[in-house]
Amino acid sequence: MLAVFESRTKCGPARMPTRAVKPVAPSREMRREGIRPRLSLLKRAGGVIFLDDDPRFLESLASTVPAQWACRFFSHPDQVLEVLEAEAPFVQADLWQHQSMVKRCMAGDPLAPQLLQYWATQTERFALTQAVFVDEQLPGMSGLELLARLREFEGQRILLTGTVDERSALNAFNSGRIDYYLPKSHENLPWELRHCLTSMARFPTEKAETAWALCLALRASEEQQEILSREGIVLQDLLSARFSEFAVIGEPFGALGITPDGRLEWLQFAPSGGEAAAVLSNAVLMQQLNCASDAATAPVQRITKGLGVASFDLTGVREKLPAITHFGDWLACQPHRHVADAGGAFEGRKC
Repeated sequence: MLAVFESRTKCGPARMPTRAVKPVAPSREMRREGIRPRLSLLKRAGGVIFLDDDPRFLESLASTVPAQWACRFFSHPDQVLEVLEAEAPFVQADLWQHQSMVKRCMAGDPLAPQLLQYWATQTERFALTQAVFVDEQLPGMSGLELLARLREFEGQRILLTGTVDERSALNAFNSGRIDYYLPKSHENLPWELRHCLTSMARFPTEKAETAWALCLALRASEEQQEILSREGIVLQDLLSARFSEFAVIGEPFGALGITPDGRLEWLQFAPSGGEAAAVLSNAVLMQQLNCASDAATAPVQRITKGLGVASFDLTGVREKLPAITHFGDWLACQPHRHVADAGGAFEGRKC
């Protein structure tokens, strides 16, 4: 699939980005240049780590970061290194799951039922860290030194800077060592944090996205690939706002997703803004899910001149499908946020 990229404003100053066209998912270097994909094919909820040696600052973050984010707070760099090292096997296992789904799809096994099975069984995905916020001034090493040691970490790297750190942060950003930087003295830091977290949700794990893009390139038609390229920005905004998790597939053509309140929905894409048909049928999807008798039609909502979508709520057939795990339910079972001096441990209720 041809993924088209456009310039995007970072949380810190950046060099003037260029426009590029690549046949695969965006690389970390492209993302750090301020170039974002028009459409990410995957979105998954995940965790965020904050590292700062000032407990009062961490306590303030714990009280202001939105409750729908799974956050952990640490006071020493060794704690973060230990946690991410322990996560590494689970990150690899999750990537293997995505690669296996893609491989089976390329052999003729539909993606939709595989995706539902993944959502039902792989709850470890919620605990995987998607972003780390690191203070530049840390005991024993600088924030940049810590981030340099996270060579295998594919998530977003954000440096929290003091006034004297901004020049080194800008150099680190322009050299591709960090994805963002935020001055801790910013008068509206909580809002800036929310903005960064929301923006980062657009970026999937690069290797999983690359595998998914390859599958779509081989299974989707040229017309479908053209639609995703041409209408990608609009689709990205629509899917990101609507779903806490989603995946774009080519057979049938649309996106399967889980809403923030746990509903399972299917958005079927219609070329030409739905002008060719006032309604669409989800019969192909229902057949793949062994729910053929529950096929339905839905009106096409025109999104752009060249694209329409039909929305199908799959609540009525949930008893016939794997019992998917919803991020909100998982998060509600986690302990309350708590900043500890050692180990970054949390205290509070558990399931």
